[in-house]
Amino acid sequence: LKALLHEQSLYMKVPIVCDYDRFAEVKRTPSEPYFLYCGSDSFIDVAEFILKAFEEMDNNDEVKLYLLISGILKNKIDHFQRKINHMFPFKEVILFSNVPYQQLMQLFTNAKALLIPLRRTIEDSARFPHKIGEYLATGNPIITTNVGEINTYFEDGINALVTNEYQVKEFAKKMDYVIYQYDHAQKIGLRGKELGLRQFHYKAYGVKIREFLMNL
Repeated sequence: LKALLHEQSLYMKVPIVCDYDRFAEVKRTPSEPYFLYCGSDSFIDVAEFILKAFEEMDNNDEVKLYLLISGILKNKIDHFQRKINHMFPFKEVILFSNVPYQQLMQLFTNAKALLIPLRRTIEDSARFPHKIGEYLATGNPIITTNVGEINTYFEDGINALVTNEYQVKEFAKKMDYVIYQYDHAQKIGLRGKELGLRQFHYKAYGVKIREFLMNL
């Protein structure tokens, strides 16, 4: 009976969903070149990983690193700022905290590349960050790790830059690639946006969800 019920069950997989029309209204503006990572203060360890990868780069003198950390733990963020100041006394790394969404979209849009490393943990293997959909909406290349759902949607060098492992040197090489091969990195970013429009734009699911519900 269980097997029969399973065979008759209907499933619809809806991934992360983003409003791509809203990002289309954000125009790229002149700015200094930078990579960007956005996360909460519960992912400070990931931000520290990115700091190490940025330090490991061959060409970090040609680009800055913006870290957008949200959260309510001011002491935690202040401690992280002191660590940044110690590692990068010449202000190569800039820390933002609790940025309004409109400014956030502008910072995403102006970035050279957007960073979302995923750890080989149960948490990261099970989740699919909503931020990936927003990153893709800008048309900028994303740099991530082959963990969880990443393998379902992304191919390294085609629609994203994907490291096999959560390792500093691997991630730094992908960041350097954006600097060395920026024209190709831009094409990767545009293909990532095309993927996002097909798979993550909320308008792509209205008719599908209606048809799914009608068939229940």
